[in-house]
Amino acid sequence: QNSVFVPDMEFLKMKILDKENKPDEVIKLAKEWIKKYAYNENLPKVLLLIAKNYTKLGFMSDASYFYQRIITEYPKTEDAYLAMIYWGDQLYITGESKKSFKLYKKALYSTKDINIASLAAMRLAQRYMDKGDIKTAFEYYKRVYQANKEFILKDKRKAYELAKTLASHQLYSFAIEIGDDLLKKLKKLDDLYEPLMYHLALWEYDSGNYEKASYRKNRYLNEFPYGDYSDQLYSLRDKVLFEV
Repeated sequence: QNSVFVPDMEFLKMKILDKENKPDEVIKLAKEWIKKYAYNENLPKVLLLIAKNYTKLGFMSDASYFYQRIITEYPKTEDAYLAMIYWGDQLYITGESKKSFKLYKKALYSTKDINIASLAAMRLAQRYMDKGDIKTAFEYYKRVYQANKEFILKDKRKAYELAKTLASHQLYSFAIEIGDDLLKKLKKLDDLYEPLMYHLALWEYDSGNYEKASYRKNRYLNEFPYGDYSDQLYSLRDKVLFEV
């Protein structure tokens, strides 16, 4: 067991336990690890796992200690910027939203890593959405989408929910842009494909693009003549006839 690979194997085990949502086990293993491998290059990542799992258990001051330690001891590293984001999450949940916004913004404007920047910007967008500041939320979502659209599209279900949320706030063109890009990634048998086709037709109609709505509606009805939404789209067709 004194192999050079042991620290890496144990680090991998911690990441798996973290994914399996076993915070007690992660912390126990991680604390043993940092005693044995204090000079290992993965140390900040292990400290981050400890912090995140203390947050999960509700030990907020323990978590804060580790987040602060990473930010102080490993400045200007990607681990420090991730620590800012996760610590920001904890502060937001515990009602310290001013501090959390500061940390998200610091991570966003300091990191050179596009995925970490995207994560920070998405958090800001979600928090502004929670506060009802739709305009600012939209700006952050848009920035992520323009710079790194895969970051949003990689989780198809979340991308679909985001498009629906944007449409519910009358941000139709952005909702349609995400919807169209998502549709290209779906196959007809995917469970999101049919509802997305329906919603795209609806969003075109609601935004006043009646010709596009008509095209999308016909496309849906051709593919799903007896689909879950065909009744709604037949009635939409009658409405469109009056508008076009």
